[in-house]
Amino acid sequence: MARLVHPQSKLIANAFVLTPEQASVKYLDSGVAAGQILAYLNNIFKTSLTLDHPDLRKLLEGFVSQSMDFGAIYARVRSCWPDPHASPDTLFEGLSAIETFGTENESDRDNSVSGQTIHKPYNIKPRRLWDLYAHRVIPFHYSLLEGNLTPQYWAISHSWTNDMAGVDTAVNEHEWPVPLPVGVTLEAVRTELLKLGAQYVWLDILCLRQFSSDPVSENKRKKEWSVDVPTIGLTYINGTSQVVRYMNGLGRAFERSGWGDPRHWLNRAWTLQEMKFDSIIAGGPDEIINPEEERSDETGELLSERLALVGELEVVRDISITASEFMTVIAAMKRRFSTNPVDKIAGVAMLFSSAEMPLYNEAKSEEDAWALCVRHLPRPVIAELLFQFVTLGDGGVTWRPSWRQLMAAETPTCFVSRSIDAQVETILDEGHAVYEGPSLTTRFTPLAYDGQSQYRHGIVQVKVQRKNEQFKVAFSPLAPVIPEGEYALVGDQNLGRWILCTRKDGPKLQKVTVVNMKDDDSDELRNTGSVTRRRWHFT
Repeated sequence: MARLVHPQSKLIANAFVLTPEQASVKYLDSGVAAGQILAYLNNIFKTSLTLDHPDLRKLLEGFVSQSMDFGAIYARVRSCWPDPHASPDTLFEGLSAIETFGTENESDRDNSVSGQTIHKPYNIKPRRLWDLYAHRVIPFHYSLLEGNLTPQYWAISHSWTNDMAGVDTAVNEHEWPVPLPVGVTLEAVRTELLKLGAQYVWLDILCLRQFSSDPVSENKRKKEWSVDVPTIGLTYINGTSQVVRYMNGLGRAFERSGWGDPRHWLNRAWTLQEMKFDSIIAGGPDEIINPEEERSDETGELLSERLALVGELEVVRDISITASEFMTVIAAMKRRFSTNPVDKIAGVAMLFSSAEMPLYNEAKSEEDAWALCVRHLPRPVIAELLFQFVTLGDGGVTWRPSWRQLMAAETPTCFVSRSIDAQVETILDEGHAVYEGPSLTTRFTPLAYDGQSQYRHGIVQVKVQRKNEQFKVAFSPLAPVIPEGEYALVGDQNLGRWILCTRKDGPKLQKVTVVNMKDDDSDELRNTGSVTRRRWHFT
């Protein structure tokens, strides 16, 4: 169930929370500034440290030499500033620990990439966080506490509005223009999040490098996005302790209208990977107590009905994936919108990939991005693509559907809701799927079809000890017309689901369709001893 919170306008009264004016104080003379900064920090933390400690002077003067304002300095020391009666050495021990973590985190991110693959993406932490107390964006590791390197941060899920405009701000040290909806300020969003109890927050407009007219920044963005965009979902699933949703745009009030708008939170492709149980809905007007009981002004539907679909996807994400669950996500993607078409594919990759993920490339075509995504899906999911779809793919290979076919109004899937026991070994460079499984050479004869029955049927003949045995198979009316002739049959390990194929050169097969055999016939076929195991390349 999603909870609702009401918008706040006044900054929370907390001695550890800087005002925008306090955070923006700049220092010119590093020799004088060190004493001023230390006095300010001592006042906040009620400590009495002095510059007699040589490392403390060096630390503070180093910050000033990098042109940091007080907010940026405060953000880097506050998580490990010593208690009033502790030794100043604890500050440097803490900084050393978290900076070592930061170096290791950056190394993990760099070493995770090989070719077009991100290995062990679950080990990658966010690159940046927004420190609400300091009102500054910081490298992730400065949010950690010495002695407790477990991340503690919140994440914001919001819909991007049509009127977002870039704002130059010291909050991200002017690294890139921060896109904000007209009339919304970072200060107002910060106040609301502080009232909720957040300290550190991941918010894409601040923590994911955004578009810039500066060529240097743009090159950095493309490089960072290749890893950061695919792993956004892990920020919400594994890292964050709380997700806050803005349904009608960042910082904007929750409304009962606009639920069908392509820009609404309910209709965005990216929000599928930002799901977390017990998320908070922000921006609630005073008259709304429980948003899930609110109805759309346009359709009359309850918000709880729309969010039930989100809940269903949350469950799907956490269970073993079959064709049914895969198609649940695909169906959700069909209904949703993205600025860049390949973003939908990146979302699918995040939801289904675990040990490996494909790099993100916004310039790829949809079919190229989908082909790369398929390579990184879990092997059982790839087998579902091979065994569950009854028509030929039209995206360069025929063994699996193209992205265009998946996004079509109706995608024909296998007609029997039964599990399969199969795993594709690998995907070759040319996109062929390698699978080793039960194999037969057969003669297939289609039976007459009345045009109305749920299934079409055919007879497969199998040579058993110099005589032909016949087995009846069923297949979808959506399958292509299959002429009588010689075919190869390749089955799952249970011999219940079979791929009818034509032979090509060597180990290559071209899928024709998928057929099903009754359990009794599967058992009888297994007992004949005529089934062999072979490794095939499906084109």
